[in-house]
Amino acid sequence: MWLVSFLFVLFVVSINGTERKTYEQKLTAVDTEITSFAHTALSEHFRNDKQMRATHIVQIKTAVDIENSRQIYTIHFQVTSSDNDIKYECPVAVYDDPVGHIRALVRAIVCISLEQDSRNQQLIGGDVQRNANKIPYPFVSGTKIPVEHTSVDEVGEYDTYLFDRFQRLHQKFYMDDKEKEKRFQVFKHNLNRIEQFNEQEEGTAIYGITHLSDLNEEEYTQYHLNERLSLSKGIRVQSSESRKDPLQVTPDAFDWRNHSAVTDVKNQGQCGSCWAFSVTGNIEGVWKAKKGDLISLSEQELVDCDKVDEGCNGGYMTDAYGQIISMGGLMTEEDYKYEGKQHNQCLLDKSKIKVNIDSYVNITSDENGMAEWLATNAPISIGLNANMMQFYFRGVAHPRRAFCNPQGLNHGVLLVGYGVEQKSSKSIPFWIIKNSWGAHWGEKGYYRLYRGDGTCGVNLMCSSAIVN
Repeated sequence: MWLVSFLFVLFVVSINGTERKTYEQKLTAVDTEITSFAHTALSEHFRNDKQMRATHIVQIKTAVDIENSRQIYTIHFQVTSSDNDIKYECPVAVYDDPVGHIRALVRAIVCISLEQDSRNQQLIGGDVQRNANKIPYPFVSGTKIPVEHTSVDEVGEYDTYLFDRFQRLHQKFYMDDKEKEKRFQVFKHNLNRIEQFNEQEEGTAIYGITHLSDLNEEEYTQYHLNERLSLSKGIRVQSSESRKDPLQVTPDAFDWRNHSAVTDVKNQGQCGSCWAFSVTGNIEGVWKAKKGDLISLSEQELVDCDKVDEGCNGGYMTDAYGQIISMGGLMTEEDYKYEGKQHNQCLLDKSKIKVNIDSYVNITSDENGMAEWLATNAPISIGLNANMMQFYFRGVAHPRRAFCNPQGLNHGVLLVGYGVEQKSSKSIPFWIIKNSWGAHWGEKGYYRLYRGDGTCGVNLMCSSAIVN
């Protein structure tokens, strides 16, 4: 219970609108856990009031706890007091902690009578400050009330609670009780691994419970990675330090997403086809840069029709370029939809090919040269050691080499940009990487990785298609 025992954060009532952008979202089934915690917290102070209605959630995109990248939410309730039938607006703040648990740990609850200001019956973000002079009920004006999360005494009970929430959030269904118990044991083991990852992390990354938290290391590798990459003769020997400081690259930051050259994040499912997603992502970007059109291309065509690579059992990005040239090009995602499995026959319709390539090129392993090539040309197809990605939440990952061997490449991804994060007085250069595990993973489907020292082999297998 290390998290419960020492995490105590006070809600910042005043929100500077110029520094922290907010957005309002409607309550959905996914928000049930967040709302439940907030409701429990509020109930401590309105014990006799049954009419507590959650109206909306406001998420602060820039978290209050910036150092640990916590997501902060404010759930607004309208409460009708049984004492005087007056309605009150009661914002309650909740955040998710580094291990991915939703907590309603200590927040300031100041309920404001809506009848004192009939013109504005919703208080959102900075509007709380505007109402600072009003008299809150039932507390003295300005008093901040700590609201403690209902604790679970036994660690075992808490693990069970987390596993139950994990199943609901990620729609996990198991064949029988035996399989469920097996997954629970794996889940508990992974909680320990997550804590270890967070303790050993040298960057700003946060690791937590993800949709992959009920898989052991072997299953994770089998279903989501591509170990064939580590056998490739195309892996370069880890190069020495880059020729110049990564903070002095020109331009100092670049992101192809800002130039409409990156399609939406896709999901490979339980199929080792990451190599296909890496290749199509690169060609989508190259085609956009050269021809002006962004077209979502078919990974399923590669999985079914590439005669050199092995579909869901893995493949090499450089081999795939040659196969695309042999096939005459790629169909669109819409015309040859992805199904997450390999068919017994190729369903390529050459009359529907929309994009073709002329050749491919291997790109330098110097990370400064990579950044300059990317900014000048297109997103880059790369191989990566993805051992640390199973529980990645957000932040700039900079794992120790013992956890992420640069030579152990096992995942094909797409390099779409780079930048610098400021932490205190320190500048941290990073890569922006598009993954293929859906937008619910990581930073809306993206991964940020330290740039400048070959972390996780990011610079050892870099290539791009050529379109004349």
